[in-house]
Amino acid sequence: MSIGYAQPSHSTMTLSPNGEFLFVDDLGSGKIKMLRVADGTLVQEIGVNSIDQVSSMCVSPDGGELFVAYQMGRIKVFQL
Repeated sequence: MSIGYAQPSHSTMTLSPNGEFLFVDDLGSGKIKMLRVADGTLVQEIGVNSIDQVSSMCVSPDGGELFVAYQMGRIKVFQL
């Protein structure tokens, strides 16, 4: 399934624990896109710092928070 976001500009992706959502770092845009896996629908765009590149991310076990680690050593938590 192609969802239109799998371009070389993406560096980091992670799935929600239940597999319902895919989070994709859209390099250079300052946003992480939350996509519904079943149909590729864009559910939400989460604004992140576009200057400090995302190095990794994960979703809390209950699916309520997105943890984003930046290459400069910062970690930010976003409520979902």
